[in-house]
Amino acid sequence: TGVLAPTIGRDDRNGLDLRLPVYLNLAPNYDATISPHWYSKRGLMLEGEFRYLTKRSVGQFNGTYLPGDDLPVNGQDGRDRSNLSFRDRTTLSRHWFFSADLNNVSDKFYFSDFGDSIDYTSISLLGSTAGVYGRGRYWSASVSAESWQIASPLLADGSEPYRRLPRLQAWASKPIAPHVEAGLGFEAVRFTHDVLSGGNRVDIQPWLRFPFGGAAWYVTPQLGWRYTSYSSLDDRPDASASRSLPIASLDAGAFF
Repeated sequence: TGVLAPTIGRDDRNGLDLRLPVYLNLAPNYDATISPHWYSKRGLMLEGEFRYLTKRSVGQFNGTYLPGDDLPVNGQDGRDRSNLSFRDRTTLSRHWFFSADLNNVSDKFYFSDFGDSIDYTSISLLGSTAGVYGRGRYWSASVSAESWQIASPLLADGSEPYRRLPRLQAWASKPIAPHVEAGLGFEAVRFTHDVLSGGNRVDIQPWLRFPFGGAAWYVTPQLGWRYTSYSSLDDRPDASASRSLPIASLDAGAFF
């Protein structure tokens, strides 16, 4: 535990910029860093980072909070500014784990106002995902949710991608004979949006694959069928649409 090296800078947007991080060695498997961050034109921002590691989980929480920005934000005075993120991966069993990557920003001017690098200031969309994922020798499956937030003043409100709340996916593939593999892909998802019409989609694709190859080459023909159905459309609740079609492909290559 102790005070880390401070940073100091200045720019025309924020004025004098002074940051003093304090590291807290709380335990062998978790720690924290508290960083008061003072902008002469905006006020005092508090930054924090908390990290943990257990037998089943590893994760990190980061957050910043500036109460009552002294500069107007999009014409509003005294606005609170913040940026929060949380990442976690937790093993549930031999085949299943939980994963989360959650992010939130107080307003779409945050990164352009406080960014100190091109990677930071060029963020336009902030994504958040969380779900339970499983995998085995011949299969994988997941139940997840995905959402987006506009994080740039260059993007208009309502231009973010659809949210997928929830999304179910499954995939299986297994050899059934020499040079023959059978498989099935499945997805069911609910699309939602604040501006655009949403709906449900189910996608199913069974297939047969015929892999041939040697040490320096491979040829894999594949035959499949794909069925996709849309239903419960927000603008036309009684409407539905579907497609059903065969698919043939050939994948080949050589190694030199």
